[in-house]
Amino acid sequence: MINLSFIALTGIVLGAGAVVVSQNAEKTARINAVLSESPQFHPKLVSIELEPTNSQQSNETKTIYVAYSEVTIGQWQSCYEDGGCDHNPKMRSNETIHHPVTKVSYFDVEQFLTWISAKTGQDFRLPLESEWNYFSSDVISPPKKLFDDPRLAWAAEYVTFLERPSTSKTKPIGGYGINKHGLVDLKGNVWEWTQTCWNSDYSTLETSEERITACGGVRIMQGEHRSYQSELIRDAKIGGCSVGSPPNNLGFRIVTDEIT
Repeated sequence: MINLSFIALTGIVLGAGAVVVSQNAEKTARINAVLSESPQFHPKLVSIELEPTNSQQSNETKTIYVAYSEVTIGQWQSCYEDGGCDHNPKMRSNETIHHPVTKVSYFDVEQFLTWISAKTGQDFRLPLESEWNYFSSDVISPPKKLFDDPRLAWAAEYVTFLERPSTSKTKPIGGYGINKHGLVDLKGNVWEWTQTCWNSDYSTLETSEERITACGGVRIMQGEHRSYQSELIRDAKIGGCSVGSPPNNLGFRIVTDEIT
Protein backbone atom coordinates (compact mmCIF):
# COMPACT_ATOMS: atom_id res chain seq x y z
CA MET A 1 0.00 0.00 0.00
CA ILE A 2 1.32 3.44 -0.92
CA ASN A 3 1.99 5.86 1.94
CA LEU A 4 -0.24 8.79 1.09
CA SER A 5 1.08 11.11 3.81
CA PHE A 6 -2.36 12.33 4.86
CA ILE A 7 -2.41 14.69 7.84
CA ALA A 8 -4.93 15.37 10.58
CA LEU A 9 -6.63 18.72 10.97
CA THR A 10 -4.80 21.25 13.09
CA GLY A 11 -6.94 24.37 12.90
CA ILE A 12 -4.09 26.57 11.66
CA VAL A 13 -2.93 27.69 8.24
CA LEU A 14 0.32 26.12 7.10
CA GLY A 15 0.99 27.77 3.72
CA ALA A 16 0.59 25.79 0.50
CA GLY A 17 -0.41 22.67 2.40
CA ALA A 18 -2.96 24.52 4.48
CA VAL A 19 -5.73 22.75 6.28
CA VAL A 20 -8.49 24.99 7.55
CA VAL A 21 -11.09 23.83 10.09
CA SER A 22 -13.86 25.35 12.13
CA GLN A 23 -12.71 27.55 15.00
CA ASN A 24 -14.97 25.52 17.26
CA ALA A 25 -12.52 23.59 19.46
CA GLU A 26 -14.91 20.71 20.16
CA LYS A 27 -15.54 20.11 16.47
CA THR A 28 -11.82 20.29 15.68
CA ALA A 29 -11.05 17.70 18.35
CA ARG A 30 -13.75 15.38 16.98
CA ILE A 31 -12.39 15.65 13.42
CA ASN A 32 -8.86 14.91 14.60
CA ALA A 33 -10.09 11.84 16.48
CA VAL A 34 -11.81 10.49 13.38
CA LEU A 35 -8.79 11.08 11.15
CA SER A 36 -6.42 9.41 13.59
CA GLU A 37 -8.37 6.14 13.28
CA SER A 38 -7.44 5.69 9.60
CA PRO A 39 -4.88 8.37 8.67
CA GLN A 40 -3.55 6.49 5.66
CA PHE A 41 -6.83 6.94 3.81
CA HIS A 42 -8.10 10.34 4.90
CA PRO A 43 -7.61 13.31 2.60
CA LYS A 44 -6.78 16.73 3.96
CA LEU A 45 -10.10 18.44 4.59
CA VAL A 46 -11.10 22.09 4.55
CA SER A 47 -14.14 23.23 6.52
CA ILE A 48 -16.24 25.64 4.47
CA GLU A 49 -19.45 27.40 5.49
CA LEU A 50 -21.79 27.82 2.52
CA GLU A 51 -24.07 30.82 2.32
CA PRO A 52 -27.78 29.98 1.87
CA THR A 53 -29.24 30.35 -1.63
CA ASN A 54 -32.74 31.21 -2.83
CA SER A 55 -33.42 27.52 -3.48
CA GLN A 56 -32.98 26.53 0.19
CA GLN A 57 -35.84 26.16 2.64
CA SER A 58 -33.76 27.67 5.46
CA ASN A 59 -31.55 30.75 5.82
CA GLU A 60 -29.03 28.82 7.91
CA THR A 61 -25.49 28.34 6.68
CA LYS A 62 -24.31 24.83 5.85
CA THR A 63 -20.85 23.45 6.58
CA ILE A 64 -19.17 20.98 4.24
CA TYR A 65 -15.69 19.47 4.38
CA VAL A 66 -13.84 19.68 1.07
CA ALA A 67 -10.65 17.84 0.11
CA TYR A 68 -7.96 20.49 -0.24
CA SER A 69 -6.73 18.96 -3.50
CA GLU A 70 -7.94 16.82 -6.34
CA VAL A 71 -7.63 13.08 -5.74
CA THR A 72 -4.08 12.06 -6.57
CA ILE A 73 -2.68 9.15 -8.54
CA GLY A 74 -1.32 7.77 -5.27
CA GLN A 75 -4.72 7.84 -3.61
CA TRP A 76 -6.31 6.16 -6.61
CA GLN A 77 -3.63 3.46 -6.71
CA SER A 78 -4.41 2.64 -3.08
CA CYS A 79 -8.04 2.08 -4.08
CA TYR A 80 -6.98 -0.06 -7.06
CA GLU A 81 -4.52 -2.16 -5.06
CA ASP A 82 -7.11 -2.68 -2.33
CA GLY A 83 -9.67 -3.95 -4.86
CA GLY A 84 -11.99 -0.98 -4.54
CA CYS A 85 -11.38 0.46 -8.02
CA ASP A 86 -11.42 -1.64 -11.19
CA HIS A 87 -9.71 0.87 -13.47
CA ASN A 88 -5.99 1.62 -13.18
CA PRO A 89 -5.14 4.80 -15.15
CA LYS A 90 -1.58 4.75 -16.46
CA MET A 91 0.80 7.50 -15.41
CA ARG A 92 2.25 9.64 -18.16
CA SER A 93 5.98 10.24 -18.38
CA ASN A 94 5.82 13.55 -16.49
CA GLU A 95 3.57 12.30 -13.68
CA THR A 96 4.17 11.01 -10.16
CA ILE A 97 1.82 9.73 -7.45
CA HIS A 98 1.51 13.36 -6.33
CA HIS A 99 -0.18 14.46 -9.58
CA PRO A 100 -4.00 14.43 -9.85
CA VAL A 101 -5.49 11.23 -11.20
CA THR A 102 -7.09 11.68 -14.63
CA LYS A 103 -8.86 9.58 -17.26
CA VAL A 104 -11.54 8.55 -14.75
CA SER A 105 -15.20 8.28 -15.70
CA TYR A 106 -18.13 9.18 -13.48
CA PHE A 107 -18.62 5.48 -12.73
CA ASP A 108 -14.92 5.06 -11.89
CA VAL A 109 -15.31 7.94 -9.44
CA GLU A 110 -18.34 6.29 -7.84
CA GLN A 111 -16.20 3.23 -7.10
CA PHE A 112 -13.57 5.38 -5.42
CA LEU A 113 -16.20 7.17 -3.34
CA THR A 114 -17.67 3.86 -2.18
CA TRP A 115 -14.19 2.58 -1.28
CA ILE A 116 -12.94 5.62 0.64
CA SER A 117 -16.27 5.97 2.45
CA ALA A 118 -15.99 2.36 3.64
CA LYS A 119 -12.35 2.80 4.66
CA THR A 120 -12.90 5.98 6.64
CA GLY A 121 -16.44 5.58 7.90
CA GLN A 122 -17.31 8.95 6.35
CA ASP A 123 -19.87 9.46 3.59
CA PHE A 124 -17.80 11.06 0.82
CA ARG A 125 -19.35 12.37 -2.39
CA LEU A 126 -18.68 14.72 -5.28
CA PRO A 127 -19.46 18.42 -4.78
CA LEU A 128 -22.58 19.97 -6.24
CA GLU A 129 -21.94 22.57 -8.91
CA SER A 130 -23.28 25.33 -6.63
CA GLU A 131 -20.88 24.24 -3.87
CA TRP A 132 -17.96 24.18 -6.30
CA ASN A 133 -18.85 27.68 -7.50
CA TYR A 134 -18.94 28.97 -3.93
CA PHE A 135 -15.60 27.64 -2.72
CA SER A 136 -13.84 28.64 -5.97
CA SER A 137 -15.39 32.11 -6.37
CA ASP A 138 -12.24 34.02 -5.43
CA VAL A 139 -10.18 32.44 -8.23
CA ILE A 140 -12.76 31.53 -10.88
CA SER A 141 -14.62 34.30 -12.71
CA PRO A 142 -18.40 33.96 -13.27
CA PRO A 143 -19.29 32.46 -16.65
CA LYS A 144 -19.49 34.92 -19.49
CA LYS A 145 -22.89 35.33 -21.10
CA LEU A 146 -21.97 35.53 -24.74
CA PHE A 147 -25.40 35.31 -26.35
CA ASP A 148 -28.96 36.01 -25.23
CA ASP A 149 -30.49 33.65 -27.77
CA PRO A 150 -30.54 30.09 -26.29
CA ARG A 151 -30.28 28.71 -29.81
CA LEU A 152 -26.69 30.01 -29.86
CA ALA A 153 -25.61 27.98 -26.82
CA TRP A 154 -23.49 25.81 -29.12
CA ALA A 155 -21.55 28.91 -30.21
CA ALA A 156 -20.77 29.84 -26.59
CA GLU A 157 -19.44 26.32 -26.00
CA TYR A 158 -17.26 26.68 -29.09
CA VAL A 159 -15.76 29.93 -27.80
CA THR A 160 -14.93 28.48 -24.37
CA PHE A 161 -13.43 25.42 -26.05
CA LEU A 162 -10.95 27.71 -27.81
CA GLU A 163 -9.96 29.18 -24.43
CA ARG A 164 -8.84 25.84 -23.01
CA PRO A 165 -5.16 25.50 -22.04
CA SER A 166 -2.90 24.43 -24.88
CA THR A 167 -1.18 21.74 -22.80
CA SER A 168 -2.77 18.69 -21.20
CA LYS A 169 0.15 18.03 -18.84
CA THR A 170 -0.65 18.32 -15.15
CA LYS A 171 1.46 19.64 -12.29
CA PRO A 172 1.98 18.10 -8.86
CA ILE A 173 -0.68 18.98 -6.30
CA GLY A 174 -0.44 22.66 -5.38
CA GLY A 175 1.14 23.68 -8.67
CA TYR A 176 -1.69 26.06 -9.51
CA GLY A 177 -1.83 27.92 -6.22
CA ILE A 178 -4.10 28.07 -3.20
CA ASN A 179 -7.29 30.08 -2.67
CA LYS A 180 -8.63 31.92 0.38
CA HIS A 181 -10.25 28.76 1.79
CA GLY A 182 -7.05 26.72 1.59
CA LEU A 183 -8.02 24.73 -1.53
CA VAL A 184 -5.42 24.19 -4.24
CA ASP A 185 -5.54 23.88 -8.03
CA LEU A 186 -9.05 25.19 -8.60
CA LYS A 187 -7.86 27.15 -11.62
CA GLY A 188 -5.58 24.55 -13.09
CA ASN A 189 -4.51 20.97 -13.53
CA VAL A 190 -7.82 19.32 -14.44
CA TRP A 191 -11.52 19.79 -14.82
CA GLU A 192 -13.42 18.28 -11.91
CA TRP A 193 -16.52 16.12 -11.93
CA THR A 194 -19.56 17.39 -10.00
CA GLN A 195 -22.74 15.55 -9.02
CA THR A 196 -24.92 18.01 -10.88
CA CYS A 197 -26.80 17.09 -14.04
CA TRP A 198 -26.12 19.18 -17.13
CA ASN A 199 -28.42 22.18 -17.49
CA SER A 200 -27.77 24.88 -20.06
CA ASP A 201 -29.49 27.53 -17.91
CA TYR A 202 -26.81 28.55 -15.41
CA SER A 203 -29.15 30.94 -13.55
CA THR A 204 -31.26 28.07 -12.14
CA LEU A 205 -28.55 27.32 -9.56
CA GLU A 206 -29.80 30.27 -7.51
CA THR A 207 -33.51 29.52 -7.79
CA SER A 208 -34.05 25.76 -7.80
CA GLU A 209 -32.65 22.53 -6.39
CA GLU A 210 -29.89 20.97 -8.45
CA ARG A 211 -30.74 17.69 -10.12
CA ILE A 212 -28.27 14.87 -9.35
CA THR A 213 -30.20 11.82 -10.56
CA ALA A 214 -31.65 10.81 -13.94
CA CYS A 215 -29.09 13.01 -15.67
CA GLY A 216 -29.43 11.42 -19.07
CA GLY A 217 -25.78 10.41 -18.89
CA VAL A 218 -24.34 13.95 -18.78
CA ARG A 219 -22.82 15.76 -15.77
CA ILE A 220 -21.36 19.21 -15.16
CA MET A 221 -17.60 19.61 -14.98
CA GLN A 222 -16.05 22.63 -13.34
CA GLY A 223 -12.67 24.29 -13.63
CA GLU A 224 -11.40 27.39 -15.34
CA HIS A 225 -14.78 27.47 -17.05
CA ARG A 226 -18.00 25.44 -16.94
CA SER A 227 -18.45 22.49 -19.27
CA TYR A 228 -20.18 19.13 -19.42
CA GLN A 229 -19.17 15.54 -20.01
CA SER A 230 -20.80 12.20 -20.72
CA GLU A 231 -20.56 9.90 -17.71
CA LEU A 232 -18.61 7.54 -20.01
CA ILE A 233 -19.16 3.79 -19.96
CA ARG A 234 -16.20 1.62 -20.97
CA ASP A 235 -18.21 -1.46 -21.96
CA ALA A 236 -19.34 -1.02 -25.57
CA LYS A 237 -22.03 -3.67 -25.09
CA ILE A 238 -23.98 -1.58 -22.57
CA GLY A 239 -22.70 1.95 -23.05
CA GLY A 240 -24.67 3.09 -26.07
CA CYS A 241 -23.92 6.74 -26.83
CA SER A 242 -21.96 7.05 -23.58
CA VAL A 243 -19.19 4.65 -24.59
CA GLY A 244 -15.74 6.21 -24.46
CA SER A 245 -12.49 6.70 -22.60
CA PRO A 246 -12.26 9.69 -20.25
CA PRO A 247 -9.89 12.47 -21.38
CA ASN A 248 -6.55 13.09 -19.69
CA ASN A 249 -7.65 16.46 -18.27
CA LEU A 250 -10.56 15.17 -16.19
CA GLY A 251 -10.27 14.42 -12.46
CA PHE A 252 -12.22 15.08 -9.26
CA ARG A 253 -12.26 16.38 -5.70
CA ILE A 254 -14.32 14.89 -2.87
CA VAL A 255 -16.42 16.36 -0.05
CA THR A 256 -18.32 15.15 2.96
CA ASP A 257 -21.23 16.79 4.77
CA GLU A 258 -20.21 15.90 8.29
CA ILE A 259 -17.57 14.21 10.39
CA THR A 260 -19.11 11.40 12.42
